[in-house]
Amino acid sequence: MVDFLKNIGKAAFSAVIMGLAVLPSARADAPKAPESVVGGMHIIDRTLVLAVGGTEIVALPPNLQTASISLPDVVHVNLVSQKVAEILAHHEGQTDVLFTGKDTIYRFHVTVQRPAR
Repeated sequence: MVDFLKNIGKAAFSAVIMGLAVLPSARADAPKAPESVVGGMHIIDRTLVLAVGGTEIVALPPNLQTASISLPDVVHVNLVSQKVAEILAHHEGQTDVLFTGKDTIYRFHVTVQRPAR
């Protein structure tokens, strides 16, 4: 019985060590937000899926200069502060919301769909 318990302890210890060895590589392989540079501007893309009537609080780029929506019937934007905005989903559809800073653009690809029943 003692040998059985020692073997279980060794197996558990090995599993923990193997799990810890896998974690750093799993984090390194985690998908990163798509980024690109166009004309000196850093563009950071994000995807949002919201239900009609839903909202999402998002961070804004430093030194916010403009906010624009390609289809304003789909979503509305409430600028809460120079650092935070709220995207409100109004009608089904897809649109892009762009927040432009001095040298960075945050582009949100927003899909608004019916709430799940």
